[in-house]
Amino acid sequence: MFEITMLPAAQGDCLWIEYGSPIKRILIDGGVHATGAVLRQRIEALPVRDRVFELGVVTHVDLDHILGMLQLLKDPPEGLVFKDFWFNGLDHLPEDPTDTSTLGPRMGQEMMELLADSPAVKAWNGAFGKRAVSVGSSKLPGSASGLPSFDVSGMRLTVLGPTGARLARLRPTWEKEMARLADERTREEAGHPEDEIDDETTLGGERIETLKDLRNLAEAPFSEDSSKANGSSIVLLAEHGGRRCLLAGDAFAADVLAAATLVAGGEGEEVLRVDAWKLAHHGGEKNTSPDLVRAVATERYLISTSGTRYDHPRPQTVARVLLERPDQGEARLVFNYRSEFTDVWEDAARFGRSVRYEAGFPATNGTNAVEL
Repeated sequence: MFEITMLPAAQGDCLWIEYGSPIKRILIDGGVHATGAVLRQRIEALPVRDRVFELGVVTHVDLDHILGMLQLLKDPPEGLVFKDFWFNGLDHLPEDPTDTSTLGPRMGQEMMELLADSPAVKAWNGAFGKRAVSVGSSKLPGSASGLPSFDVSGMRLTVLGPTGARLARLRPTWEKEMARLADERTREEAGHPEDEIDDETTLGGERIETLKDLRNLAEAPFSEDSSKANGSSIVLLAEHGGRRCLLAGDAFAADVLAAATLVAGGEGEEVLRVDAWKLAHHGGEKNTSPDLVRAVATERYLISTSGTRYDHPRPQTVARVLLERPDQGEARLVFNYRSEFTDVWEDAARFGRSVRYEAGFPATNGTNAVEL
């Protein structure tokens, strides 16, 4: 058994992973503030003795990934245990003199305090000897690719990101935000100003009616993400029972491409073959490049977003996936919300026989489980 459930995280991520027999669990990200209540309810539905997670992860400090986890750890349910918790706090960020501003590190500071004191957390970055979770961590077990790789109670996790350089770029931002913490309030909806869309547009003004429209979207110029927080995302390749999933956080396309190429090369392959790929940044157009799509072979693309605020998934990303993917068998787009930005992909027939895919929608809006 290897099942990944995308939980209601609004514009964010919250991934509940179950695997093995007896069932073991890993939790990656906590979504927005309201996701904390969903997590609590799901955990409290388990017998107290089963409220044990082999690992918890907060991929990076953006609010739509961290807030729900903060809510959970502030008042943990009875019996909740994380055997290890991976999160890069301020002490894990290398020194670098240049950066700009974001709001996420404020919540990161609170997460650091909780991880240091929470009775539910038995170790913080324990697998990394309390050092940063990154591809540059030394003196760690490695895979054929040379990337850090660990057996987590039967789940093989290989760390594909972040790099030390990406972590270093976040440090001045973090320190700057801490200095003015008392002067400004935190807004849950903030965090990705680079993704703001004109509210008066529909799908950003893009037509998605014909195969020509799809090609025009796929061929649109790609511009790499520049968010310091996104660049610090923990990226994982999760493997169990001969199945595996690429979990890309909100990482930069170039970084995931470099790591995927390393893994594929270590396996003697030209592309990284996985059974599912959780697309970075909720299908944002700046995080999944055509080169990256061509480098990862899969049939299933997981997209976690309600489409609120940032109009995710962006149609350019979906078009690249459908037209640039290396295996041209039928693809499956797996969404955890119905919205105007996901419903538009329900009818594949309008693109003709050359584009083969189906769209998977949740029975309950916000939650969708995929068994690999």
